[in-house]
Amino acid sequence: MRAVIFDVETTHNSALFDLALEAARSRAERRGEVDVDEETVRAEMSLSPVFGRIVAAGLLDVDFDEPVVLAHDDERELLQAFWHHVQGYDLYVTWNGLSFDLPWLTVRSLIQGVRPTVRISTARFRHPGESNHLDLFALLTDWRGNRSKHLKLDLSTVARALGVEPPEGDGAEVPRLVERGDWEAIKRHLESDLRATLGIWKALGEPGRANAEAGMEPVPMSVPF
Repeated sequence: MRAVIFDVETTHNSALFDLALEAARSRAERRGEVDVDEETVRAEMSLSPVFGRIVAAGLLDVDFDEPVVLAHDDERELLQAFWHHVQGYDLYVTWNGLSFDLPWLTVRSLIQGVRPTVRISTARFRHPGESNHLDLFALLTDWRGNRSKHLKLDLSTVARALGVEPPEGDGAEVPRLVERGDWEAIKRHLESDLRATLGIWKALGEPGRANAEAGMEPVPMSVPF
């Protein structure tokens, strides 16, 4: 069984900033608020596949040490390369992919007119071996998300709790790195995210692949849309 880790990094779309600010101010006005903070609007745009864009994508085959890390300003070319490299796997492993990476990849591919080459399952409440996609964050939180008031179960915290090397930096820093044109720093951060996710998957006993190799129902192969 072939398995791969994947991850994306995003930033705001500066061409849509005026529209986003107008929408934010209109909403604030309806709520009786005086104004909105522009930096907060930019940060929120980086979390929206409508108002943001993908600036980096990476894959790490669990049986090979060398990742594929793509980071540059041409989103359409980046998406085309990602969908080319992600073909041919039986299991796709992510950290919070159900709520973040997959929606971003789907929406941005539609907007950029890029056709995905594989169907990575977005089905929730699927245990290891029941889907071709395993979201480790969903698995560890029983698909309930981060409901704890004080304990934030982010990638770095969970990695350290399981004795895994945590990622370098934080995804929230990516927009600033894009503005500086520091693509190498973005690549280093993304690669460290991939390796941390791989470490967590291994620390948990390789769920999904281990289930299939133990004789459970095989994970379905990815198929074109």
